[in-house]
Amino acid sequence: MKKLLLVVVGLGCLAVLAQEVRFAPNVQPAPVQMTVESNTLVRLDRDMTIRITCRKDADAAAEWAEAHLAQWFKATKRNWFSGVNVPRVRTSERADVAVAGGDEAYELMVTPMGVEIRANALAGVRYALYSLRQTTLAMPRTGRTVEYYVMPAMVVKDAPALAFRGIHIPWSLDDSPTEIEKRIRLAAYLKYNYAVVEPWGAFRSARHPWWGWKEGTMTPAAVKHLVKVGKDVGITLCPQIPAFGHASMGITSPGKHAVLDAHPEYQPLFESLNGWNWCLSNPEALKVQFEIIDEMIELFDHPPYFHVGCDEAAKPNCPVCLASDYRKLVIQHILALHAGLKDRGLKMMLWHDMFLKEGDARWKGFYANGTEETVKAFETFPRDMVICDWFYGKTPKDGKYPSLEHFKEMGFEVVTCPWYEKDGTASQGKRARELGLLGILSTTWGQGTGKEKGRYVANMFVPAACAGWGSPYLSSNLWKWNYDLDFIRNLRQVEWDMKLEDFEDTGTYQDQVPVKAK
Repeated sequence: MKKLLLVVVGLGCLAVLAQEVRFAPNVQPAPVQMTVESNTLVRLDRDMTIRITCRKDADAAAEWAEAHLAQWFKATKRNWFSGVNVPRVRTSERADVAVAGGDEAYELMVTPMGVEIRANALAGVRYALYSLRQTTLAMPRTGRTVEYYVMPAMVVKDAPALAFRGIHIPWSLDDSPTEIEKRIRLAAYLKYNYAVVEPWGAFRSARHPWWGWKEGTMTPAAVKHLVKVGKDVGITLCPQIPAFGHASMGITSPGKHAVLDAHPEYQPLFESLNGWNWCLSNPEALKVQFEIIDEMIELFDHPPYFHVGCDEAAKPNCPVCLASDYRKLVIQHILALHAGLKDRGLKMMLWHDMFLKEGDARWKGFYANGTEETVKAFETFPRDMVICDWFYGKTPKDGKYPSLEHFKEMGFEVVTCPWYEKDGTASQGKRARELGLLGILSTTWGQGTGKEKGRYVANMFVPAACAGWGSPYLSSNLWKWNYDLDFIRNLRQVEWDMKLEDFEDTGTYQDQVPVKAK
């Protein structure tokens, strides 16, 4: 059980600042242990040394720390000299260093004498510095511009509770590459380690330009840039395509199809009535999917996972599919995707719902969209697939999720996938830890209108990050409006890193005075 410890200690002797202060920042996600001396502020400037000890990656850690400290605190200057007023970095590599919790674990000690970080690898150092940045306060509080930063004396010990901590990012035509980069950087700052990027008709395929809208903003150049950003900030980007249902690359209500609206010549690749499913009886459908998959694998620099969707498929309506053994077609299609990805060195992820029979009493209250055919097909699948079990509601009364247990007992790796319901997210994360699941994949579908959207965005990003580290979601809310101010701070720091200045690129929505939803 993780705990957040806040210890207020009155030390009059070596206080860095003469005045009595109380500054106890909230780190997201909350660490395993965080002991804060909230009235002892430590000055973070060029006279301060950050000493980093690693079991490995010491040189890389030094390079990363120096570059990002300069980026984060470059505006700070002393009055009597010009230049960057940031701490010095000293690193050492020692094989005997062992921080409990693996390569992402860290220990952070801040005293008036200096800052010390202990970690097993670069990933832990990166997370330690993210925590450090979240605790800083711009000084002086009597001037107009920043001269230096302070942070409270503290001891932090932290390690993740789940190995896979992912964020699912749908990329639609409404999203610019700048917006997607902001979400990726924000997720990394909240200590997610994977982002699954799903184009909703936005991918500008070089091999198949017809696969998506011509106005698509997900260009090959944009993807390569984002993969590079992800490597720098510590999050691995993995692609997704809808390989069964959702072949329109959207939802049904707008009546749009990212392929068929502009390219009726490709009708044979999709189910005959509405194009919602790929046509599994047409062998060209699988060929096209792998041509797109190969293109994405290269653009995403050969990630460890590839998500093939496969959710919410409709019953077949193509005359050839109807005349076939559809169960066999489903098996052949998904097994071919699995085998092809495995041959390419990637592990396949897919949504769960088509593999639970609709109407089965065991899944009452949960998402089950499968048929006899799809459920029987699923029973034959290799167990090295990752099942992404999505549930978007409130916590069940008994706190249990039978589908998670079902897939776990069948021998699959499983990630639980919440949405914006923050209490439900915490409960799903708790159950994932109890069952020893692979992890959590927070979905970020659009939700809310006007000012409510800001609240939903925080709920989609922060609670799942906390669940992945085994900590409670602790927020600083503005009285009456219930907005998470710590989340807004973290978002703004990411925007500073990107040098965003335009109104439309900052914040969580673009209406300065939102129209109240009717």
